[in-house]
Amino acid sequence: MKTYFVKMRDTPFGNRETRVSVIDSADFTRTISITKNNENLYDVNEYYLDKTVKKIGNSTTDHFLPSYNGNVISYYHNGKKKSEEIFVKGVLKGESKYYYHNGALKKDVIFDIDDKQNRIEQIKEFKDSLGNNFLDAEATGAFKLIESNGNIIEGNYLKGYKDKEWKTVNKKLNVTYLDEYNSGKFVSGKTIDPEGKTTKYNELETFPTFNGGLSAFGSFLSHNLRYPSNAIDNNLQGRVYLQFVIEKDGALTDAKVIKGIGGGCDEEALRVINLSPKWNPGTQRGKPVRVNYTVPIFFQLQTSSPSRTKHFGSYR
Repeated sequence: MKTYFVKMRDTPFGNRETRVSVIDSADFTRTISITKNNENLYDVNEYYLDKTVKKIGNSTTDHFLPSYNGNVISYYHNGKKKSEEIFVKGVLKGESKYYYHNGALKKDVIFDIDDKQNRIEQIKEFKDSLGNNFLDAEATGAFKLIESNGNIIEGNYLKGYKDKEWKTVNKKLNVTYLDEYNSGKFVSGKTIDPEGKTTKYNELETFPTFNGGLSAFGSFLSHNLRYPSNAIDNNLQGRVYLQFVIEKDGALTDAKVIKGIGGGCDEEALRVINLSPKWNPGTQRGKPVRVNYTVPIFFQLQTSSPSRTKHFGSYR
């Protein structure tokens, strides 16, 4: 059983998980089995720091960040069920249910993916904590929510899908977002900043990308990585996990090893990632944002007859 200490960090893309080295810095722990269960998946369990169950599910991988498959159940700290979700190879898909702290149903929603690989949500039910419906029997109607932080979200549902203009007011930033939907599919949007300046966008968010995509990133690694002699002599191979920040201008900063294999491979992976040219930065509603990024660098030895040869590290 592998045990990880996990810290949640607020990012422009919402809360993101970061692995930390000591439990005192963690928000919760995650355990992942090292052998597969009878469904050919790895068991994943999460616990609050007082060992109360936080989440139960299965993953197709035994990595720190699970690729969930099948039913995943989450719980509030008080033991009440928080959500029941269905994943297909790491993608939220199918019917999921979400609950309030008091155990009352919050919303029943069906998730799907459109032709651009964007998530589509169809609401079946949406209630307040007292059980009152926000929408009519066909999941149609005007919707308005004032969140605990003061943000305001309002728009219209048509048969469970977001439709026409949706308005979000971010009170902290004094920014307004106007997003246009057509039967659940995001069409376009614009941001209005405190000075009244408008920024238009055709995607709600984009993640950082290496120029040329993953294949180009793999080529960059192949060209620059050198297999450490100590690792070769000791037949050492495996994945080195790196974490870094892609800045608003695309520069790569704050690189560090979050899981290594030793033998000089950790230092070599870090050396090469720091040689990286600028990336295409992540964006949220048309504006560049800083994004934490994690990648595994794979070191693998290849053998040939009659002598052993080195194999470059590669992105996997």
